[in-house]
Amino acid sequence: MTEQNENRSGHALRGLGALEAQLMEALWVSESPLTVQEVVDALGPGHNYKTVMTVLNRLVEKELLGRELDGRAYRYHPRMSRLEFLRAVADELVHGYLEAYGAESGTHLTDAVDAVLPRAAAAAEKAEAPTPSPAGPSETPAPPVYYDTDERRPTMASVIGIAALLQIITLFLRRKR
Repeated sequence: MTEQNENRSGHALRGLGALEAQLMEALWVSESPLTVQEVVDALGPGHNYKTVMTVLNRLVEKELLGRELDGRAYRYHPRMSRLEFLRAVADELVHGYLEAYGAESGTHLTDAVDAVLPRAAAAAEKAEAPTPSPAGPSETPAPPVYYDTDERRPTMASVIGIAALLQIITLFLRRKR
């Protein structure tokens, strides 16, 4: 594992689970640190306070979040930006893939990413395209965009999909050895 992809405690970065990703997203879009209750409120109905608190504390242990005591409640904040996180996870995935299958596999990985990106971008554009409503224009806000200024970059869902595909390929090939 490269040094840049490890937290101070030596823990390697990993992709996020579904709830972890939701919690991180709520904190990334917030302009200030949030309490557990504020995170629950940001997520909307159907989220259990204790479950959210447990996962937030696990993200602190993984050094993805920091927390500060504010009265009787902790306020949580991301320790890295979304872009820094995505870059670190991508670096870790590629490093692991190349370490497992050798430098020559890099060409195949590049070809696979080049083949997937146009489809992922098209799917993201389709998902982001507004659907006309019979009642007129909708007032619902647009979903958050997970790329920076270059609109050809994939959404977070695309990156997670590619990362999952790489992990499945890696597991499958390791079992064949």
